[in-house]
Formats: sequence, structure tokens, C-alpha cells
Amino acid sequence: GGYGGTLLERKVLPVRFDVARKEDIPSLALVLVIDRSGSMSGPKIELAKEAARATLDVLQPSDKLGVIAFDSAPVTVVRLQRAANRLKITDSVARLSPGGGTAIFPALDQAFQALSSTQAKVKHIILLTDGQSNRSGILDLVAQAYSDRITISTVAVGVGSDQRLLMQVAEEGGGRYSTYFPGAAWQETLAHEAFDLAPPPSTMRRRRK
Repeated sequence: GGYGGTLLERKVLPVRFDVARKEDIPSLALVLVIDRSGSMSGPKIELAKEAARATLDVLQPSDKLGVIAFDSAPVTVVRLQRAANRLKITDSVARLSPGGGTAIFPALDQAFQALSSTQAKVKHIILLTDGQSNRSGILDLVAQAYSDRITISTVAVGVGSDQRLLMQVAEEGGGRYSTYFPGAAWQETLAHEAFDLAPPPSTMRRRRK
């Protein structure tokens, strides 16, 4: 998707991306899974919106982007679609508002299902949360996603997040774990991931055996 050889690819992202583009299949399908629980109110939710917009800006028009927000239940904010639909995507993201609890599994599963049914050379999920969640089923889902060539990165927001779980998800999901604390360039963390997310399936490897 035009990401190869960039400075961000070399220094920021977890693995190299070097796939020849075919006109009929997008190089990248990316789903952002964003916590919108009550604790995300204020600057956090506004930064999450900016992060989604920044991510959109670095995608190629033929790439696909979806956004799922979650509290105690997930909601599809932007169905998986071509990044060329920038105005529609930006408008949908702008309407995000916080409230409710934190349940990661249903939202992650919804992202997995969306990517499973779409065609792309690289399929990736970025999970962003500031809270604790029931862990039941999450790592099993991550393993299933990885076996289906869907990789997962995570962003832990603040000290209240379950950093240990998010580290496990990123490690087992073949992605990158990042942290955000107030004052950091959060939106850049997500945008950087969009430059170079995963190698083609034939060369994918877990970080640990």
C-alpha cells in the first residue's frame, strides 16, 4: 500500500510489509477496536477520534478500514470499507461518545468476523482500551485469528488498563504492544501501525515458539 521503505516502517512497526499490490485485492484491511467506556470520557475519547482520522490519512484509497467501538457491548461505527470513503468514515467517527463498562471479547470477536469475511493480503486489528475486562475466551480468539492470518496489536491507555493481558494479546497475535499516557502522541501510535502491519501469510511467524 505504498508503505515499504518508509521511515516509520523501519523504526516503528513490528514487522516488514513487502507485498506487490494487485488491483483487485486490497493490500490491507484494518479494523480499529476502540474502548468507549465511561472512563474514556474527555480528552481520551477525543484523542481516539483523532487517532482514527490519522490512521485513515495514511491508508491507500483501495485499502479497507473499519471501526468498532465498545463498552459493555460492541457497535460498528464504520463498517469495513475502502478508505477512499474518507468523508463518510470521518463523520461516523466524529459521533463516538463514551459510556458504559468494558467488555473486550465481543468487540474483538466482531472485528475478527468482519476481517474473516473480507479479501485482503494483510488483515490486522488494533485494540485500544484503558480498562479491565473479563479475560474469558480472549486468548483463544487471538489464537484463532492468528491461525487465520489476522494479526492483532494493542494500545494500553493509562495505568488502569490490563497491561499484562494486552501484552499477551499482541504477542500471541503477532502484533505490537504500545502504551499511552496523558500527553503522549497517541494518535501517531495508531497511524504508524497502518504503514506496515504484517508480512504476507507465507512468511508470518510468531514472536515466540
